[in-house]
Amino acid sequence: LVDCDLRLPSLAKLFFFFYSKGLADYLRNKAEMVDLIRKTSMEKLSILASGIPPANPAELLGSARMHGLVGELSSRYPDRFVIFDSPPLQVASESMVLAQVVDGVVLVVRYGVSTRSLVEKAIEEIGKQKIIGMIFNGHKENFITSRFINKNYLYYEDYYRGKKK
Repeated sequence: LVDCDLRLPSLAKLFFFFYSKGLADYLRNKAEMVDLIRKTSMEKLSILASGIPPANPAELLGSARMHGLVGELSSRYPDRFVIFDSPPLQVASESMVLAQVVDGVVLVVRYGVSTRSLVEKAIEEIGKQKIIGMIFNGHKENFITSRFINKNYLYYEDYYRGKKK
């Protein structure tokens, strides 16, 4: 998992890594990748944190060194997926630069924030052939989910515990 959000990095904190060096240092030739990749408590999950935010994130993510990193990580871990987490497309230009470097893109669409036209524009800019999936997050519970979906979930939970109603 590579934190490519070089403006507001967050992945290192999620895994309680408080390490100042990361991807930005690698891209500026100030560190080697093998010294920056950190193992997590989850099997087969390693993190390359973003490092200290640089002044030129789009330039770094579009660099030849970044292209080389993508190739090196995919050949180094042929039995795994390499995920490059980036900022929202509409917020940071480097996300579009990164989308052109990787094999595929999974769009994360936030409920109540991403409009249909923004999603369509993102798909058009990235290219349909690059989109491999979409994640819909931030959904708020409403009448339909509380009345039908959650009710059915609880019903089956009791069923599998042997307490048929």
